Amino acid sequence: MISPSIDFGLNIVLTVVLVISIIFFIAKRKVSGKEMVPSICLFVVASINLIGLWFDVLGIVTSLLSFVFLAIGAYYTKFLPANSK
Repeated sequence: MISPSIDFGLNIVLTVVLVISIIFFIAKRKVSGKEMVPSICLFVVASINLIGLWFDVLGIVTSLLSFVFLAIGAYYTKFLPANSK
């Protein structure tokens, strides 16, 4: 079992990293204008699992939602533009 202080610190670090990566993603995508659905789905999966960890509700619901959003993200990768190089 992880001590409460380490668990709290880990939650803070994960939340800060998630927020920073979302900010960088939005800034980068505004410039390039590429398809955003796969990346958004991955951010939603991370958010669902983090919220499930906070409220101690990791189980079938969070696993099912994670699977659904991963499947949606994987499906929309075929719509990403190919590199022209």
